[in-house]
Amino acid sequence: MRKAAICAALAVCVFVSTPAWGQGVDELLAEGKNNRNMGYYDKALECYDRAIELDPGSVAAYFGRAGVHYTKGRYEDAVADYTTAIELDPEPEMAYFNRGVAYKYLGRYDEAIADYTKALEIGVTPAHTYLSRGDLYLERGDLDAALEDVNASLALEPDFANALNYRAEIYREMGRLMEALADIENAMELLPEQSLYYHTRGKIYRDLGNIEQAKDDLDMACHWGVEDACDELEALGE
Repeated sequence: MRKAAICAALAVCVFVSTPAWGQGVDELLAEGKNNRNMGYYDKALECYDRAIELDPGSVAAYFGRAGVHYTKGRYEDAVADYTTAIELDPEPEMAYFNRGVAYKYLGRYDEAIADYTKALEIGVTPAHTYLSRGDLYLERGDLDAALEDVNASLALEPDFANALNYRAEIYREMGRLMEALADIENAMELLPEQSLYYHTRGKIYRDLGNIEQAKDDLDMACHWGVEDACDELEALGE
């Protein structure tokens, strides 16, 4: 009886993760999504590939396959599939935003910014999109543009902790250290156990000359796996 139960359980797993080629496009899309959610990325790709064979005009199939490519770190492939989805539907709900993220990881910042801007034009998750574009401006050293975007994000979602963290980083880069400290402490009240927030506050305390408090925060961030915090802690003499 126990053996039969085990076999039945295995049969269910095989059924869930293996595409059946008698399926239609909608079934393949559902199975691809299910496989992706369970971490069976190669099986998910098989489902999306087959769905595209059956319906080359399926925006959902290209969008789903792009997401799997992105998860696997295949950003060029993700960009290609998001581009096809956009060509098939000029105003897809998330394709511009997602392609922007893939472009970012490829280091193609101009294209990423253009995609975030298009996503904002069609109203896609504006608070997150403003923050994502502001992050790119921050990485490029354009602090005024970064601050403008992060402020726009916070105007939409005042309790957006990640936006507060980014604004703290921008203020720190601008030398506006007390404003930076206020923002990061607000972020930490909203999300108390975020390692990156301890890293940010540690850098602010360091810049303020509060070395012992900086060490405490950097040590906490280092303990939670933030490698830059470990390096900065070592530079402070720990």
